[in-house]
Amino acid sequence: MNGYSPKSVAVNLSLLKGFLGRNGVRFDEYFWKDLKRKRKGGRSSRAATQDEAPTVEQLRAIITHLPINTRAQALTLASSGMRIGESLKITLADIHLDEEPVRVEIRAEITKTGDARTSFLSTEAVQVLEEWLKVKDQYLKTAAGRSHLHEKKLQDERVFPWSAPVFYRAWENALRKAGFAMRDNNTKTRIHVHHPHTLRKFFRTRGGQSQVPVDAVEVLMGHEG
Repeated sequence: MNGYSPKSVAVNLSLLKGFLGRNGVRFDEYFWKDLKRKRKGGRSSRAATQDEAPTVEQLRAIITHLPINTRAQALTLASSGMRIGESLKITLADIHLDEEPVRVEIRAEITKTGDARTSFLSTEAVQVLEEWLKVKDQYLKTAAGRSHLHEKKLQDERVFPWSAPVFYRAWENALRKAGFAMRDNNTKTRIHVHHPHTLRKFFRTRGGQSQVPVDAVEVLMGHEG
């Protein structure tokens, strides 16, 4: 049923199923489930996005325009495959800086799937992270000075103690300064081609180019099998 919207296809399949049933022609549920899977793999009414993972060279150019705090977060995302929301909830206790390679425990309560998992940080990500941690206390003091929630700000144990919009804004500014602020015209909001979530694509791409099995990369990213 190419050329029809998913809703129209679903309605027509339902009518067909009813018509066949009334005329004594019956298929088991496996047939209909298989047909639904094939239908979902066909044409979609949703426009395909043009987002893409930055290359290594592009990522290096972008992060040079990020301040040390969000640069550390960007490299953590790119080297671990974490989701942005997950990275904003990890604490220093979750990062084992004394191990080689540095291991990150992503607790079940902060993951999208509800399953705990382990990932790792690259040498470069660790170096920038350690530089960030040296100035984190001063960052919190400065942030507290601009807020009435002084005590809460100073006691923030998260490695990256800010909200997602803070990272989004920093990333967008860095894209513009690096000359990579291309927009995806296929989306209504015209998000950037290299939007922040493509850092997970970067991780997946790099994993696929290495000797790491695809299934292992999926596990590190927290994808359900």
